[in-house]
Amino acid sequence: ITAPTTGQLLEASPGTYRSPASLARLIKARDRECTHPGCHRPAEFSEIDHITTWARNGGTDHHNCHAACKIHNLLKEEPGWSAEPTGNGGMTITTPTGRTYTATPEPLHDPRPEPEDDTPPF
Repeated sequence: ITAPTTGQLLEASPGTYRSPASLARLIKARDRECTHPGCHRPAEFSEIDHITTWARNGGTDHHNCHAACKIHNLLKEEPGWSAEPTGNGGMTITTPTGRTYTATPEPLHDPRPEPEDDTPPF
């Protein structure tokens, strides 16, 4: 599935485990670094991983995939750790002690202000 305005790949077929190259590029550009809270390893050196695991029917799409360094990719699979997607690459991580942390990719730019009226500028 692609975004109609940009042509960017948003979702691979449900039977695809590995992210296609265009989806991997989108995720690395969006995330810019490992999405685990407090980690700043650049996304270009991270892995593209499912937040909800493939084995638990996690989709291969931009909502459920994110950039994660090797250490944090393996950590969330350890007993007591869990991760839930919040959409568009964001996730909530729960540690074995029950603490939760939410990580969301930073926007690439500030939101554009809404026009005050509907008159086009000339």
